[in-house]
Amino acid sequence: MHGQTDKKADRQKNKVGRRQRTDKIIIIYNPITITTTTTTTITTTINININDITAFIEDSSVSNLPQPHGQCSSPTLRHFQHYSTEACEVDCKTRLLEELCGCRLHYMPGAHVVPECSLQKYYQCYIRNSGKLRRLFATTCKCPVPCEFLIYDTSVSQAATSPLSVDRFLAQTDQSDLKARYDAARDVTHRLQKEKRDRLNHLIENLDLHFGQVRHLVLNQIETKIEQQRAAFAKVVTDVDKVHKQTMYLFEYQRYIVDKDFVRARDAMNERTLSVVCLAFQEFIVQVEAAIQSLSDKNITEPEVRRVLYLDVARKLESRKDMAERAHANYTEFRHALETGTPIFNYKFKSEPRANSPLIAPLPMFYQALNSSSSMRHRAVVLGQNLMNISHRLDTLKDLAERVYREGDLNATELHLQSVNFLFQCRTFSQSRDMFMYDTPEIIARLMKKRDDRLAKLWAQFEAAKTDFHRQADSLMSELQLIQTGALGGIARALTLARMFLQHGNLSKRMVAAEFLREDIVKTQGTLKNFFAEVRSRGHAVYDDWIKIKKAAIAIWFLALTEENLQTYYTAMNMTHMLVDVWDKRVEIATDCGRPRDEHDLRRVVNNVDAQFTDALSDMLKEMTNFRETEGIDGRFMRENILHLSIFYKALSYEQITQQEAYDVFALLCDIGGSMGLFLGASVITVFEVMDLLVFTYLARLLLPRAKDVSTKSTQVDL
Repeated sequence: MHGQTDKKADRQKNKVGRRQRTDKIIIIYNPITITTTTTTTITTTINININDITAFIEDSSVSNLPQPHGQCSSPTLRHFQHYSTEACEVDCKTRLLEELCGCRLHYMPGAHVVPECSLQKYYQCYIRNSGKLRRLFATTCKCPVPCEFLIYDTSVSQAATSPLSVDRFLAQTDQSDLKARYDAARDVTHRLQKEKRDRLNHLIENLDLHFGQVRHLVLNQIETKIEQQRAAFAKVVTDVDKVHKQTMYLFEYQRYIVDKDFVRARDAMNERTLSVVCLAFQEFIVQVEAAIQSLSDKNITEPEVRRVLYLDVARKLESRKDMAERAHANYTEFRHALETGTPIFNYKFKSEPRANSPLIAPLPMFYQALNSSSSMRHRAVVLGQNLMNISHRLDTLKDLAERVYREGDLNATELHLQSVNFLFQCRTFSQSRDMFMYDTPEIIARLMKKRDDRLAKLWAQFEAAKTDFHRQADSLMSELQLIQTGALGGIARALTLARMFLQHGNLSKRMVAAEFLREDIVKTQGTLKNFFAEVRSRGHAVYDDWIKIKKAAIAIWFLALTEENLQTYYTAMNMTHMLVDVWDKRVEIATDCGRPRDEHDLRRVVNNVDAQFTDALSDMLKEMTNFRETEGIDGRFMRENILHLSIFYKALSYEQITQQEAYDVFALLCDIGGSMGLFLGASVITVFEVMDLLVFTYLARLLLPRAKDVSTKSTQVDL
């Protein structure tokens, strides 16, 4: 619509003449692939089977208008010096990922500013938030079109060489003669041309150096290190096995003495006295009460009958009192035995003298059992008091019976109280007896079993580590013997032939390549690689086994040296090897295990020798493979090794596209003047006339009110 200020794009094509450049190049290339690298560092390999390539290039220059006439802009980017839409998108994605995860992907810019995402961040942050990143990119990343940029349009024309031409060339050439001359020329080139000779010589020397290191490693070092580790390991195992057997023997000795000299004595005491003191005490006290009541019966007047009744009840009470006194003596003896470690019986253990029984008694364990709880400590004391109270109650009942027998009168209340007191003392005695006489040995037995189980667990861990160590070492020795018998001879022969080729030239490089590319040598590469990987893996396992052995050995020695129930025996028997400081022994074991572990570590022996050898052998095999693949002369050789390339501009001009303002201020003023002249008949003079009118009107309004005021004042004066 006429008078509006919107803009439109105006394209202009400028034909600029320039000199056309055409390059015709003959290229002999190998291998048969062309590698092209794009700006995003993605490498693409294109297989070609053509001999003629023609490339055409056509370029265009684009210039856009910025705001307010256009939408183009070229803002400053963080990671790029020059602005483009693609660079802006990559820069924005990098910023969003940095804000969300604190890292960048490997292809993103900012290597010196933003760290690359680790594998953990890639999966836990980037993958999980990929949808969120896409939404943020769509809403926050605004990348306008740049104001200045170039467009390159390319096209490629390809053509294959006629098979007839190739066949004609090959038919006109003596194949055998050409092949022989080609092979001879290649041998001479590889022997005399400095670059090729130096390369082959370097490959031979490098392979020979690392092969010698590998052979020395396989034939000598690994086996020596394994045997040295075995010898050191055997010494540690022997020492630990010795102390383990000794400790097991002493534990068994101690357990035997406890069972025979203490627990069996307890059983005998309980059977003969302690279980009889209050045996059927309810029936006993009923019988005693009945007998005493009979003595006070008025119907029984015969003195002889009364005397028999009295003697019977007195005998019962005296017998039970005697049993209580003997039980008290047994209790005192058993308690003294536990508190002092003095055996009650004196059994003989194997060939050990009986005099050593008090030395092996686990006195600290007895103390621990006696003081296992406050209730146990209380019952141990109360039991003796119960027996004394029972004896006292029996004396009281006997005195009561004697008084009734003499006087003939019975105080029923007193008899009842004495009976109740006796029953109470028997019940208390039974509880104290069960806790002291039965629970104490049970606690001792549990403590000994816990100690035995701990030693057995430590020994099981030691045995497991020892078994695994021998299994790893035996497996390594078996694999080492296989490598020593057949995996290295082929490489030695191939190296000898390669040196003969370079030094004497009495054989061709084809023979050297055939020797190196033999199946057994190719397999040797994988075999050695797997072997050294196994050495590292098993070497690491052996290293871990040393750590396990050290921990188990220290734990076993620590248990044996710090076992307080054997300290008295160690001292009395003058067992100096068991009286050493436990921390000194710990340091000694750590040294005995750590020194051979570190000095003969298979991983350190191997180091990176195998990797260097594998790389050297791979380089040699690659060289020989390339040599063999390029030895044929045929149509394929012609097609894959000869190329005709032509590059030139498609036209002698380029296209320039420029945005211009479709409607500017000058056009607006022209349209306004034209409309006024068309519809109002106005011109430039009319504008000045309008301005004069406006000025005149303003001045008239400003001066007219003052003239009226003057006329009013003059009228008033006249009046």
